[in-house]
Amino acid sequence: MHCTLISVALLFNFAGGALGATECAAGRTHKKDLANLFCGTAAISAASCDAECCEDDKKTCAGVGGSCPFDMYPSGPASKATTEKTAVADCCLPKVTCSNTFFTCPPGYKLGTGNEKRKCASDAASCAVITGQATVDCCVVDPLTCHGSLGANACPTGMYSSNTDDGWKKSKPADGDKSGAIEKAEWEAGCCAAKTTCSQITCPAGYKVHSTAANANSVPAATDNKFTTGEIEGTCCEKNAAVCGGQAGNPTCASGYYPGTDTWKNVNCNGDCNTHCCTAKATCAAASCPAGYKMKKDVAKTSCTGDHTSCLPPATECCEKNVQTCGGLSGISCGYGTFDASSTFTSKTPQKVVDAWKNTLANETNKNTNCCSPAAACSSQIGTTTPAPAVTTTPAAPARLYSQHKIAVGHDQSGSNMVWLGVGGVMGMAVLMVIRSLQSRQQHSLLEQTEE
Repeated sequence: MHCTLISVALLFNFAGGALGATECAAGRTHKKDLANLFCGTAAISAASCDAECCEDDKKTCAGVGGSCPFDMYPSGPASKATTEKTAVADCCLPKVTCSNTFFTCPPGYKLGTGNEKRKCASDAASCAVITGQATVDCCVVDPLTCHGSLGANACPTGMYSSNTDDGWKKSKPADGDKSGAIEKAEWEAGCCAAKTTCSQITCPAGYKVHSTAANANSVPAATDNKFTTGEIEGTCCEKNAAVCGGQAGNPTCASGYYPGTDTWKNVNCNGDCNTHCCTAKATCAAASCPAGYKMKKDVAKTSCTGDHTSCLPPATECCEKNVQTCGGLSGISCGYGTFDASSTFTSKTPQKVVDAWKNTLANETNKNTNCCSPAAACSSQIGTTTPAPAVTTTPAAPARLYSQHKIAVGHDQSGSNMVWLGVGGVMGMAVLMVIRSLQSRQQHSLLEQTEE
């Protein structure tokens, strides 16, 4: 009997887990009436279902919301149980002051004096936030650092300051005269560095080091030590007439040929750039149209603008939209309770999933059915408030399209009926065994009484 009961429990657990449960965000709970309400997609996560299926849970900190007085801040789990009367005690903590020792001022700043009793926005970390208001912030500019003494100081010609780098911001130039302040010469010596010169860079394809020796010592004109494209190609480097990319313009290629890429730019012309610097163009025969497209008729010999990748959309020489598929149609509008799966695709969605949707057969008449998938119903085995957002690294399997779903429903319901029929049978056997056991014990007790 124990084995039978264990089997029943396991079967119940399996059946419950297989159905899944719609989730609400922290501090939210399911609406009382979920009839005819659906999640945004087939997913049953809080991200998909919370907006339509859930409402604020007035018995949690997040649901009560906005109950903290001005000198306190919301703290603790959003799903923590509370009431309107106890919300402050349950969900709020006193704001810390600048006098706490659990934060560090940002680089280039120091703790101000006389502001120990100032209230921060919330916890200790909020005390390190700089708003630029000296009468409010815990931290003030440190005038003995590169950042704090920047002011009107600027590096001399040929030098620069990396004033966005934290190491530079907190660096302290030497106070040579012990005046307690950083002077211009001291700031330049301690906060400026020599700029990169042309001699330290590599010329791009099609260029060579400038023939004028003086150019080798040139530095960027900007204050950030970065050469512009014009400075690199005109000041540091010059065109290399001996290679394909060094000509005044692209080579004049014959019909059916095109200039190559950066690798091609360094190919030696051998005195005839129009011949040695051109590559045969690919034709549509080398193209494989992507999902949602089809090859145009009689274009196998049509030339593209470059290699085989130039034959593909958005190029129009070879492929055109296949209006008999979801990917070739536009203006898809899914009805309530369904959704357009393509709107959920991200860079992490497997390409085979994207292609499967795009190649789904459809047309202008049935696109709003064939290209749509059923959304999860809010009433799907109601779950509980989610304690924290879930992080997934594996993309969820695509939802079945509506047309596929209609076929699968019959199978799912049949399988479900068989499961519950099995459960009923097992439970019936268990009850029968219990009754028989009780009858046996009663008969045995009566027999013992008769013998006495």
